[in-house]
Amino acid sequence: MLFPTPENATAQVSVKALPVTAEGAELKPTQAAGMRIDCVLDRCAHDPASIETNLGKNLAAGMDASIEIIAGEGISFGGGAGKLLTDGKLGVTRIGAAASSAPYTPGKPLAGRFGVDFGKPTELNTLVAHHGTFNGSGIIYPPTEMTIQYWDGEKWQDVANAETTRLPDTATSTCFDALTTSRICVRVERPEGGRLAMREIQAYQVTDEERERVAALLAERAVTTWTDYFLISHEGPGLRKYGQFSFDGEVAFIRQDTTGKVIQASIKSGGALREGGQFVIGSNMQHDYVTAVWQGESIYIDCPAPDSLVFRAQGAREVRHGDKAVWSAARQDLLILGGNVARLGLGIHNPVVDLHPPQEGLHGAQPWAVVTWQTHRPATTQVEFTTDDGLVRRTILDTELVTDHSARVEFLRPDKDYTFTAISADRVGTRSQQTAKAQDASD
Repeated sequence: MLFPTPENATAQVSVKALPVTAEGAELKPTQAAGMRIDCVLDRCAHDPASIETNLGKNLAAGMDASIEIIAGEGISFGGGAGKLLTDGKLGVTRIGAAASSAPYTPGKPLAGRFGVDFGKPTELNTLVAHHGTFNGSGIIYPPTEMTIQYWDGEKWQDVANAETTRLPDTATSTCFDALTTSRICVRVERPEGGRLAMREIQAYQVTDEERERVAALLAERAVTTWTDYFLISHEGPGLRKYGQFSFDGEVAFIRQDTTGKVIQASIKSGGALREGGQFVIGSNMQHDYVTAVWQGESIYIDCPAPDSLVFRAQGAREVRHGDKAVWSAARQDLLILGGNVARLGLGIHNPVVDLHPPQEGLHGAQPWAVVTWQTHRPATTQVEFTTDDGLVRRTILDTELVTDHSARVEFLRPDKDYTFTAISADRVGTRSQQTAKAQDASD
């Protein structure tokens, strides 16, 4: 299983298949599948980029600066470019605020040093470098490799025990063993060429107490444990049992904490998700999608129509859809939405399938179709299309409520006959669908 983890984090993940049945008969994984995924994530309690260090006085401010070209024949920096490195202007959104080499040399390895001369022996242990140059839309040409060096009176030496943290806006903060020097620099390399560029260099002597405080925050760990359940049907909606869950739709996701409390659940093309016979999400009708997140005394939901839904309460007192609270009634451990909405049928009229052949002269081109229809009140837009391979495919659900509907269906096969079904749902979740038969898409 692929399980992305943050930097400096470790994860323990185990996966177990759930038994899946329909009407008491066991189903094959090609028909429907369920998985239980147990996760333990050990990570830094604090994002290093979010920890603010009290750096103290910027020792490089207003000091003389220099630029040395190590590799890159024919490149140069304009006169006075070094002054830009210590003028206090970070140049995050300002053109011309960086010392940048010219001409542009793609594919030519470049290397150089951006340095600060303190004019006298100075003690420091931290350097912040603001890399690259702003081009009007973003910061470009940061170094591929970077090393902090100091002048020992005869030559440049790498600082000891350097630890670099990436900061916003293409900047870095590097702390190292305290040293005393009259000059400090950032040695940069760009093997891919382009330009060498630096916007600002800042140097600091951070106190031992502050460094210890930051180190303690960086060492603090946070361990999070949870369990995910993933339920999927490959044969369309229908009531099935997945281990301790029952679900009548196509896809469901459930996340529980260590106590078994549901903290997030989603369903697609379904209406009732139960655990041990008790609702997690319930409805007497099929919904295109519903997502619920339990936080404190609120359940935050995302769905086209927040009506005629039931949610496991788990201590929640209200349901919110977007930034608004939705009327709900509490009953045992459930919050029930709607119920007083008068439902009227939603009619689909004049479904038309307009088939288009592959584009001439384009190798690998495939037929496509546009399906149009009307509804007598605003509703969503989606098309389901099938052929004799048994697979059910759908266009992306358009949640905009309209009365004139149009959906483009891509990647049809020229040797197949397709059945297209127009599907719409109004603001209270009333669904309607109507099917139109289309002949061989090569016709």
